[in-house]
Amino acid sequence: MSKKSLYLLGILATIILGTLLYIKLCSCCTNETQETVPIAPTEQTVVPGTSYPFQVSSGDFSVDYQENFNFAESDFKIVDPLHQKVTAGVFALQKFLEGQPNQTLSITGFYDENEENNSAFPNLGMARANAIKNFMVGKGIPVGQLVINGMAKSGMEPTEGIYLGPCAFSINTTELPEEGALEALAKKITDDPLQLRFETGESKIYLNAQQRQKFADIVSYLDKDPNATCIIEGHTDNTGTPETNMALGKERAEFAKKYLIRQGLAPKRIETVSFGSERPIATNDTEAGRAQNRRTVINIQQ
Repeated sequence: MSKKSLYLLGILATIILGTLLYIKLCSCCTNETQETVPIAPTEQTVVPGTSYPFQVSSGDFSVDYQENFNFAESDFKIVDPLHQKVTAGVFALQKFLEGQPNQTLSITGFYDENEENNSAFPNLGMARANAIKNFMVGKGIPVGQLVINGMAKSGMEPTEGIYLGPCAFSINTTELPEEGALEALAKKITDDPLQLRFETGESKIYLNAQQRQKFADIVSYLDKDPNATCIIEGHTDNTGTPETNMALGKERAEFAKKYLIRQGLAPKRIETVSFGSERPIATNDTEAGRAQNRRTVINIQQ
């Protein structure tokens, strides 16, 4: 065999040997068990809920409890059950204010600006303050010694959908009202009463900002004049018989009454009446005019 042939055979042998070694070694690498590195779960940042205590003081008198009135997100109903310490604090306030007729308790309800205002008040904070006011009135505190306000509160965080104590209290010396202020408020309400328009069968009433302020004015007046009542008038267009329209107007007035009761007005302070189609404010010859006549008017009666 020539040297050239031996040289070629050597190259061929090298190629074959390299191929066999490659298959052998890579096969082993492929069959090796690869260690699975567990991926650590992403930690979620939990924002702790805020909590505001039931605190109020004046001179030697004070109430200081960690427990307070609680409210669900976008709601103005006090969450039950109410802690017994809160009730005890309210009774302490009742005793204090009873002996201090020249003092008033200011209730400020907080709300987050991202909450939905499902109340008839200008803001959810005022609606929450009104709910607290009604609770305190039920425990014997005169409504004339209670003042309600609403305020947006930044940084409030709920705990499982509940705001803990979104309210603040302060005791102040009663400011004498300006002469004629109550009469001026009454005139403001009666000259331009709250009007609602909705069809029979609707499940909700939606108020705009102007209507919400009118409602707040009515509540404020009723708080200041214990002899006044809220009068709700039901009106219709002239479609149908007078008897049918009278019944329909009453139905609308009663629906509005239920709505106001849900907003915190006492049932005994609300009266309803129907005028049917007797008092139109627009022509009944057009659909637009008839729509204006189908209305509910909410006013005060002194």
